[in-house]
Amino acid sequence: MKKLQRLLTRYTKGTASPEEKEFVEQYYSLFEQEADLGMSEGERKQLVDANWEKMENGMNEPQSGKLIYMLATRKRWIAAAVIFLIAGAGWFWYAGTGTNTDNPVQTATAEDIAPGRNGAILTLDNGKEILLDSSGSGVIATQHGSKVILNDNGVVYAPEEKPASAIVYNTLSTPRGRQFHIDLPDGTSVWLNAASSIRFPASFTGNERKVTITGEAYFEVAANKSMPFVVDVNGKAMIQVLGTVFNVNAYEDGKGIYTSLLQGSIRMNHQKESFTLLPGQQTMISSKGMELVPHADTDMAVAWKNGKFQFSFTPIDEILSQFARWYDVDVIYERGVPDLAFTGMLRRDYTLKQALSILETMGVHFRTEGRKLIVLP
Repeated sequence: MKKLQRLLTRYTKGTASPEEKEFVEQYYSLFEQEADLGMSEGERKQLVDANWEKMENGMNEPQSGKLIYMLATRKRWIAAAVIFLIAGAGWFWYAGTGTNTDNPVQTATAEDIAPGRNGAILTLDNGKEILLDSSGSGVIATQHGSKVILNDNGVVYAPEEKPASAIVYNTLSTPRGRQFHIDLPDGTSVWLNAASSIRFPASFTGNERKVTITGEAYFEVAANKSMPFVVDVNGKAMIQVLGTVFNVNAYEDGKGIYTSLLQGSIRMNHQKESFTLLPGQQTMISSKGMELVPHADTDMAVAWKNGKFQFSFTPIDEILSQFARWYDVDVIYERGVPDLAFTGMLRRDYTLKQALSILETMGVHFRTEGRKLIVLP
């Protein structure tokens, strides 16, 4: 236990490296936060002790690198799994009670699929489409009061000195396997996730700044008290803003509309319901109406914008829906959706094979055929 004792001593004295500190905190959080796994206190202690022993036996001197973990649970029987990857190397240990199978882990055999990348289609007011993946940097269009400039960071709408005499609308859309960033004419920054869109005026006039989105978008809204910023969530909800940072997830194939506030304040309106959000809060709109989540996991909500997949007891079908959009694949379940949920974090720059290999370690198996991702029984 000497290595473990030295690690914990450094942690308690405040001399542990950032990687060591994160290792200890994330490890313990897996067991302290998920008390509803159904384990007895003795089973939980045995699981913790065994994992620490495994960690100690396989741990060399601390290495630099990002700690990545994954925990999986089955709803119908008690199980827990933890995977740690440190600087590209790692180990896996599995423990559970109840029915289990001894089938060996299968490895995906088809050719790999690259992760998504930056790219989008800009549709101008006259219907002309500009593929931004292949367009050169510089001014790519002039739209009624704004120059449209493409650079390494995305698209910028730069207002001209002479105001526009008419309002025209442009649409930026990302297909599956793409994400993109745009600076709107008022200086508001928007990041679009895969399979998303934003419709906006080429220049803002009048008493409000209104845009319409589909899919998922992260906003950093430029403050302007005399012209509030309004987001129409595909005709299903309305967000009123002055200047703030928030994320909206409104995919059609999702379970609802999730709006998460990071900074400032927004007012969420849905049918006859209305909530004013404070930082760290979230609203969820479903067929049952709108619900306020007072203490939301905003890090998970914006993980995509920071280059990560992040899950918290997320069902496998929701995870694979994210994979489908990012890797541009169609998911097929050979014998129904497996009864699995995962907690953890993955980098979005992993290839599909790399991402699937971690899920396979947790007991779910796949086969790929071209752009088809087949989930095996």
